[in-house]
Amino acid sequence: MRRCICLCGLLLALGLASQASAAAVLRYSADGTAASAQDNLVVNGDLGETFRFSVFLFETAGDTRLSATGLNTAGFQANFNTGLGTVSNPTTDAGFGFAPPATVDNASGTVVAGGGVNLFSPARPGRGTGNALIGFFDYTIEQRGTTTFTFTDPNPGSTADNVLDDAPAFTDLDPEVFANPGTITVVSAVPEPSTILALGGLAGCAMLRRRRR
Repeated sequence: MRRCICLCGLLLALGLASQASAAAVLRYSADGTAASAQDNLVVNGDLGETFRFSVFLFETAGDTRLSATGLNTAGFQANFNTGLGTVSNPTTDAGFGFAPPATVDNASGTVVAGGGVNLFSPARPGRGTGNALIGFFDYTIEQRGTTTFTFTDPNPGSTADNVLDDAPAFTDLDPEVFANPGTITVVSAVPEPSTILALGGLAGCAMLRRRRR
């Protein structure tokens, strides 16, 4: 009897552990494909370069909610440190709004604000695939340095824009989506002194050649 109880307890614990490991998570790519999407995406760029970042929602191993039903609603906010570049062109996947309407405030560092109810109607992104493209936005580097995008729940005290799977469950996925939402980091490094000297030397040689001509 005791062995039976212990065995049942072990199976229950394993079941709970399995459920706990399954989650819906945000992932990001710089080429628009789900295959390259990462939890913490890092890209290196130069002044004037523009990146298009795509935002996906994935189900992790052991989770079948997204592939079984797809998404019903979703809302989130992305923030970044200001002064190094600008965000533009927040565009959404079919039937989805980053916010109604989408908003970008480069002065305050609010990239995308999710608010209100975003219905994926008639489509249900993620159904049958386990990942859903939510949308994308562009970022242009204007100053050298490191910009980090962080993703949060725009309205923690409201249920109006929660990430929900579709019927029949309508599960609130916000707690797991925003527990470890990941980041996008854009690095534009300052050239090494040796590189600057080398470039200066090349420029001097070019000027000297012009004078000789």
